[in-house]
Amino acid sequence: MLKQALRHWIGGHAPRTDAFLHARALRRHFRDTFRERQSAARAKIYPGGKPVVLSGPFAGMDYLDEIVWGPIEPKWLGCYEAELHAIMAQVAAKNYDTIIDIGSAEGYYSVGLARSLPSATVFSFDVDPWGRAQQRRLARMNAVANLHIGRFCRPVDLDRLASGRVLVICDIEGHEYGLLDPAHAASLRSCDILVELHPNEALGLSVADGGAALQARFAPTHRIEFLESVPRRAEDYRKLPNLVALKRDEIADYIDERRDFHQGWLWMEAGRA
Repeated sequence: MLKQALRHWIGGHAPRTDAFLHARALRRHFRDTFRERQSAARAKIYPGGKPVVLSGPFAGMDYLDEIVWGPIEPKWLGCYEAELHAIMAQVAAKNYDTIIDIGSAEGYYSVGLARSLPSATVFSFDVDPWGRAQQRRLARMNAVANLHIGRFCRPVDLDRLASGRVLVICDIEGHEYGLLDPAHAASLRSCDILVELHPNEALGLSVADGGAALQARFAPTHRIEFLESVPRRAEDYRKLPNLVALKRDEIADYIDERRDFHQGWLWMEAGRA
């Protein structure tokens, strides 16, 4: 009870400390959960070679061999968040001037987009210090120079950084409902926004409730599409050269992102008449 009370006090009075403690606890959890599995997968997928993304929108990107946020194998294989691959194709064609990635973790999207869109300026934010350090390493591995990495993103930061044609990517574990509000960041009215939806127990919001609230908020200014999670099929990846020798069950395990709730995203394009 005392520990819970202290954590509640820290969350209310020292949010940066709370974010650090939460990130540290999760890192320990991911290390204990995925370290052995990841080591075995690395030996099977890249025998004698270094990790590189094998398919998807960031195919060919050199990648980390470290404990990251969640399982790393879906990112190695390029099937991570496959529901968004069509959106990433649109992003590549839109030639954005500015990309703001909030909740960027080790940099799958921020480094991937900075690499594929070198004329864009990419700003990324994450409260996890381990994630920011990994992101800097990933940027160096891929010779990315158009990426700027920060810690906290506030509405004022969105207005300050938004310039030209802007894409905002947001994956912040339920805090999206507080940040993505054009009443506090007017620039959002003209930004394209891709947001991963999460439940928020403090606000009493499920993924469906939160998604509905954001859609109502942006309906006057955006064309909105809801993207729902779809099952992964091992057969779709068995032809990748690195996987042809693996069993179907092994591939099925590697493409599993270990989601613990029904996943959904909103793709909101500015410019509704």
